[in-house]
Amino acid sequence: MRLGTHNEGAVTCDTVGSADGVYFHETRMKYMPSVPSALLLLTFFAATVASAQRMSIAGTVVDVVTSAPVAGCRVAEPATGEAAYTFPDGTFRLPLAPGHHELVVTSPGYQPARVVVSEASQDLMVRITPRPYEKLSPTAIGTVDANDLMRRVIARRDQIVGGIDRMQQRIYSKFTIDVQGQLFGLVKDSNRLAVQEMFMNDYFRRDAGERFQVIARRKTTTIPKFDKLFPVGRFFSFYDDEIRVLNATIASPLGSHAFDRYHFSVRDASAAGGSVVYTIGVESATTAFPTFQGTMRVRADSYDVVDVDLSLAPGTAVAFVGDARFHQQFDSSGGGRVLPVNLLVNGTVIIDLLLGVSKLTAPFSSVNIISQLAVNGSVPDSVFKKRDVITLLPTADSARSIFWRQNAYAAYTSGEEKIYRRMDSVLDFASAHP
Repeated sequence: MRLGTHNEGAVTCDTVGSADGVYFHETRMKYMPSVPSALLLLTFFAATVASAQRMSIAGTVVDVVTSAPVAGCRVAEPATGEAAYTFPDGTFRLPLAPGHHELVVTSPGYQPARVVVSEASQDLMVRITPRPYEKLSPTAIGTVDANDLMRRVIARRDQIVGGIDRMQQRIYSKFTIDVQGQLFGLVKDSNRLAVQEMFMNDYFRRDAGERFQVIARRKTTTIPKFDKLFPVGRFFSFYDDEIRVLNATIASPLGSHAFDRYHFSVRDASAAGGSVVYTIGVESATTAFPTFQGTMRVRADSYDVVDVDLSLAPGTAVAFVGDARFHQQFDSSGGGRVLPVNLLVNGTVIIDLLLGVSKLTAPFSSVNIISQLAVNGSVPDSVFKKRDVITLLPTADSARSIFWRQNAYAAYTSGEEKIYRRMDSVLDFASAHP
């Protein structure tokens, strides 16, 4: 349920709700006003990422039997509650405080694995052992009513979201576009790669809505038109009734309009460790409204969502976007709640450089990871006294590459490292020559 559109100062913010209250929303930023120094004391966690010394643990999780990478594994430090999730190639990055840590690696269908680390690592290899499992027969799958199953899943979503009165979370995001082609030399090599990274604290209170505090960010200086495309990679939750993707509003297959917009089918089911997981097919039931298509996995015992893997359905048009695929994982946040923990988006965008005369198609990728989450704890009242939905800490733009290497949850390509080295050298020169 869309609860309204706020236009506060120079920040335009669409707030999206789910069931009984606001959950996540997508924000379109014109600019981010500064926050008074008193608010600096209200940082959600004990130490801000901007000031903490960190070590980065990077590695790959593979199947011990097949040596194939395992996507979607949770790599967690139970003592601190910090966690990362493996990407499709099995890789992960987990920033931690320096010291001795025992990591626990879990994934549906696999036995938990433990590994001890005491220093930064970029090539940690974790091998996990699959649990014995069995595929349910087509006859058994055929007895499952997909619509009844989805009603129970959506009722479970309503129960979870309805029980959230206050929430605080830290979101790391990274959005990348890599321009291909020459276009008669109009695109310089130095302008081909556009990257934006951000750490943001998200505060929610049911009676006051949401407030965002940007604590660190950096963006490459490239083609100005890319600024219009950054929102396509912003974090959202498929628990929302509606998903905003740039100019399109798309009903979620987990939302209140799910049965008006989608057909559901049970495509697969498997049992491991006494738990059955269903793969639900999602297909568009209408050509009158924008929709998604793909699959989602749900647990038969609790009706909790495991993950969602969707793309834009044929006929769904989104400005600038040629195609896009969305993958979101859900995990326990304590208190019996299973909530979204990340959002990965990949696709292509169409960039109009010469007013319709010349266009470029560019691949893009977006990573959003919730690094820390607390539900129904105390939230400082002073956070909600500001009218501005989004505030920017004065120090947000001051972090150099060493900070991002220690704290980022996504790896950097050689091209990204190169462009950031160039940016840092410019900043260092400017600091030395005020």
